[in-house]
Formats: sequence, C-alpha cells, structure tokens
Amino acid sequence: ALYCAKEETGHGKMRQFDDEMARRMSQRRARLDALEQAILNENLEVWLQPKIVLSTGAHVGFEALVRWRHDGDLIMPMEFISLAEESGLIIEIDRFMLRAATRAVAEWNARHGKDVSVSINLSGRHISSPDLEAHVASAIEMSGLRADQVTLELTESVEVRDWGAVSKKLDRLRALGCRLSLDDFGTGYSSLGYLRQMPADELKLDKSFVTDLETSAAAREIVASVVDIARTLDLGVVVEGIENLAQARIAEDLGCTVAQGYLFGRPAPAARCAPPGIPSDQLLELSPSHRPALQRQT
Repeated sequence: ALYCAKEETGHGKMRQFDDEMARRMSQRRARLDALEQAILNENLEVWLQPKIVLSTGAHVGFEALVRWRHDGDLIMPMEFISLAEESGLIIEIDRFMLRAATRAVAEWNARHGKDVSVSINLSGRHISSPDLEAHVASAIEMSGLRADQVTLELTESVEVRDWGAVSKKLDRLRALGCRLSLDDFGTGYSSLGYLRQMPADELKLDKSFVTDLETSAAAREIVASVVDIARTLDLGVVVEGIENLAQARIAEDLGCTVAQGYLFGRPAPAARCAPPGIPSDQLLELSPSHRPALQRQT
C-alpha cells in the first residue's frame, strides 16, 4: 500500500491494503517461486536471433535470448526479467545464459560447419558481482567457443555507482578475449557519459531508431551522427529491428555494419535454429554497388 501510494502523482496520497493488492502479491510470490525453481532445474530456454553483415548478407553471429516455459506456456522476458532483477535472481539467469548460450552456439557451429559468435546480455547486478570474470571464463572454457566469439552486452540503462571498479572488471573481460557491446544505445539518459567511461567494442542501436528511417530525415541524421561518433571512437555499430530491405539499405548507407531483425530471422530455439537464408535478389539489393548512395538531409 505504501509503494502504491508513492507511485501515484502528487503529495499526501493514501492507499489502503485491499484484496486486489493481496491477490497481486500472491501471484507475484507464486511466479517468483516458480521462476526460482525453473532456474534451479535449468528449465529456461536459449533462443537465438541471427546477426548479419549489411554489406554482404553474411551471417556472423547470434544474439542469445532467454525464454521461460512454465505450465506449458512460453513466457517472454518482459514478463519476468523485471521480477528477476528486483529479487536478485537475474544473476542466476545471467549465469545460466552464459553457460547455455555458449554451449548452444558451439554445438550449432559444429552441427552446421560454421564459425559464428554469440552475444549475451549481462544485468547491472551481475556486472557488480565479484565473481563475474570467473563465471565468464568458465562458461567459455566449458563450451569450446573461443573467447573472441563471445560478446557481452551491457544495457545503457544499467546504473553503475563505481565506474572505476567496473571499468577495471570490464578491462579484465576484454583481456580474456571477449568483446563488449553497449546495448540499447541512445535510449538512456547518459549515452555520451557511458561512451566516455565504458571500454566498449561496439554500439548497438535500439530498434526505436529504425522505425522512422524511411520517412524521417531527422531519424536518419540521428543515426548518422551516432555512427560518426562510433567511427571516431573506433567502435562497430549494430542496428536492431530491421524488418524490410528499405531499412537495411538506409542503415547500411548511414554506416551501420551489422544488423539483426525479422528481415534476417526471428528468434528461434537454439536446437531448431537453421542458418539464415537470404534470397540472392535481396543480397543483390543489399550490395551498395547496385544502388545509389543515400543523400543525407540537413
């Protein structure tokens, strides 16, 4: 009741604990218990979404995404990740994903004769964990992947209180051979501050920037400006949410190098994930030699 009152706008609000709050609390407790059991029993699933080089259409890697199948229903991350973060279970989910995703992509490479990489998200809580490096190193060693085939994604919205300690930890992860990616770039409140302090290898542009690429000159200018900054800092640029060829062409003309999105493949269970098939006519259209350069507008 206290938290509900605090969430309401204005001062002097009062809420009385009632049956509806009790019901929501009971549901939350039940889901939290079920999630804890799913983690202990490793009943979470690794799903993979392909990452593509825009200039050639070559498949270079996957992003690993967590899914939870509970009582026959597939539960998406948006329905349980916030609960896991509040409870601290997110660290155990991260550790599961490090082990399972590296193993899954190593097995996928062996099955398909490929040599692609995997990107795995890390939570803010896990970044601050004292044994993060040990868990990362152990997962890589057990999977058989090379360290340079593992990219650790850190969301820009992560709150970091001691950047000095975190930067040293991230430097040690890079020393292992891992790559670091700043995920959801541009959606937080301190993008440039993060760039200054975080030893990243790439920026990952949030899909919200892609939505208006075809119709908005301002959206294209923003993406082009971010790409210019990334080039200055010698960072790669990955763009999310590419759903059609027009978006892919514009993103590539603006300097984005790698992309993922429904155009190239939807997330799928690791065991059933096939190599992405891009029709030759699409590859031809993606090639910059077969289309005029995009004119940036001011």
